[in-house]
Amino acid sequence: MLTFTCTHTEPNSASPVWWEVTFSQAVDVTRFLIFNRDDCCKDRLAGFTLTAQSDPSTATPYSYTDSGGSGQASYTVVPSRRISFPVSLVRFVTANSINILTLCEVFVFGETNCPAGQFGLRCERQCNCANNGNCFVHSGGCPSGCAIGYTGEDCSGELLDGTETGKKTTVLDMVNTDLFHLTNLH
Repeated sequence: MLTFTCTHTEPNSASPVWWEVTFSQAVDVTRFLIFNRDDCCKDRLAGFTLTAQSDPSTATPYSYTDSGGSGQASYTVVPSRRISFPVSLVRFVTANSINILTLCEVFVFGETNCPAGQFGLRCERQCNCANNGNCFVHSGGCPSGCAIGYTGEDCSGELLDGTETGKKTTVLDMVNTDLFHLTNLH
């Protein structure tokens, strides 16, 4: 059985009652998973509005409003269309009449929005894709294939030329080797 730590706003707070989180780095969000209290008070989250934006001044943030009802133990919010901007701020606003917002766990799923040519949770790794192509942010895999001299699922393994020095193979090395083999054919 999962156990959660829950938080709630002060009872009888002024409307609207809200909770927000700001990420240190913007992410491309694919879904939200929200856990409510399951022992009582589910109605505190019923009818909530979730907004996601790149900063507080975003003109048209992504917005989802719960259809209401008596509240649920958990909510999965999957945007019907991809959120078209990196998200750095997520906010919940309550619509209940008692002005108490309760949240137990909030998970935001997605990918880091890395600059071209980088990948990893904090964009700390470099892509090694053919033709300087971009790689998948989560794995480093290259849709265009690995650059010459690299191998592996994330193109991080270096191909060596077989010498004791372990020099990394370059395009020129491969061309020179092929030319050597062609000229020594009898």
